[in-house]
Amino acid sequence: MALRKIPSFKALLPYKHFIFDCDGVLWHGDKELFNSFSIIRLLQNKGKNFFFYTNDSTKTQAEGAAYVERLAGFRLDPQKFFSSAHLVARFAKERDYKRLYVVGGEALFEELSLALPNAQLLGKGDSRKTGLDDILSMRREENVDAVVVAWDHELNYYKLAYAVNSVDKGADLVACHGNLTYRTKGVLLPNTGITVRAIELATNCKPIIVGKPNHYGIELICKSFNIDLEREKKDVLIIGDTLGVEIKMANELGVDSLLVLSGRTSKEMLEGSEMAPTYVLPYLTYEECRELVYMAIVCPAFLD
Repeated sequence: MALRKIPSFKALLPYKHFIFDCDGVLWHGDKELFNSFSIIRLLQNKGKNFFFYTNDSTKTQAEGAAYVERLAGFRLDPQKFFSSAHLVARFAKERDYKRLYVVGGEALFEELSLALPNAQLLGKGDSRKTGLDDILSMRREENVDAVVVAWDHELNYYKLAYAVNSVDKGADLVACHGNLTYRTKGVLLPNTGITVRAIELATNCKPIIVGKPNHYGIELICKSFNIDLEREKKDVLIIGDTLGVEIKMANELGVDSLLVLSGRTSKEMLEGSEMAPTYVLPYLTYEECRELVYMAIVCPAFLD
């Protein structure tokens, strides 16, 4: 089926609630992509709801809002910034965990502390435990309700061993997301999913993945801002750069999606995929949307 062109940004204005992925859509690293916040400002002026939703676990809600202001001079309500660290903390609060072993960075510890002020958070400082004696003298007597896993650049054998032993003794395995790798400055690096997969293989325990493409984050956004997803599906648009994450999630939820090709998905990947977004743009900016928006069903001639 040929692409149907929608020649105006007005095609997006009937939507009331816009949920944006961040890295690869609005920014990359520490740089705004293609004046992307021009669309955010326009939506704000039109009185639209918009939310930032990222699998990145390295920012709290407050840090995310501060980052957006530094990056683009845009003041964002911190409550509208949903990182996977915040989602996991909210999930842990719902489960009423009392003792957690945390594999992750400062943002995850802070979000968990805010959500569960009376819970015991174990694991801080364990990056310094590297000797065999440390490993063999682990606090095996402690009962842990959940092992929470996020990106951790200080991951070591002790943390991995403690997590494996805790899950083996019955703790839930809760992950911010399952992404296996990420690329920065041309370097391919292991991501949270690698750690989660290792613990899963060692214990034969299926993880609870809280972040995208799991639906928990979208449901939490809607609950937090009184959006009835069942009744307002036609009013929601999810914007992302990954077919198997944001577009998959949108399709499963039955809401419309906008795929941008400024991040993980290339034109060739899109053309070879059976997964179809509602709209496609080469990148996100008001100027691009004003000129042309594509309705994507099958894309044999995309942007030829």
